[in-house]
Amino acid sequence: MANKNLCPRCGSHDIVEYETTIECMKCHFEFKKENLADLDDEDILSVQEMKDILDELGLNQDSDKLTKMKEIFDIEDSFNQKKHKN
Repeated sequence: MANKNLCPRCGSHDIVEYETTIECMKCHFEFKKENLADLDDEDILSVQEMKDILDELGLNQDSDKLTKMKEIFDIEDSFNQKKHKN
């Protein structure tokens, strides 16, 4: 189980905590808190990596499938704005 005070990617303690995510100020990855509670470090995908998977699958051409996958990943607005609060 991951420690929400450490970056699961680089191990840095320089973490900013938002309502539903944490962001590492060293490697600049953002991680969903619920994944930190459920998964080991090596199994955790960053929000950016989840978005890259969607892009790689080419779902941008099929808005219905893209919407469904974003709902599954729960990443709808994570890239366009910081809606999280400390």
